[in-house]
Amino acid sequence: HMSDEPMAQKMHDCGAAFPSDVSELAAVGLTPVPSHGVAPPRIAEAPVAFECVLHEKLETDSRYVFIGRIVRLAARPGLIDTVAWRVNLRDYHPVARFGASFYTRTNERFSLSDAGGQRAPTATGIDEL
Repeated sequence: HMSDEPMAQKMHDCGAAFPSDVSELAAVGLTPVPSHGVAPPRIAEAPVAFECVLHEKLETDSRYVFIGRIVRLAARPGLIDTVAWRVNLRDYHPVARFGASFYTRTNERFSLSDAGGQRAPTATGIDEL
């Protein structure tokens, strides 16, 4: 799943240590809905949900790394412009975990030139499409 600013707090709250018989989704007020290609449900409030199957599991000295293969993607209605096949960034403000309890926003957007960084970043017109 990808989160956005409106659901960020609930996403963070899902990381609490819940007893095994408690659904973290229900505890924080998120809605599970059936997936199409995998058994676990997806989260209705998420702007993007990837349904994945295990592709490969790598073991290191300190952890396992799981690599998934996407079998289906669900997106919030209106998030993808199906004429231009682009994400509608006007109404989508994803957040990303920066580490521990810190997150970062993506609402300050800019573009870089193709000249290898020779020109200063410029504002992007993508939100105007």
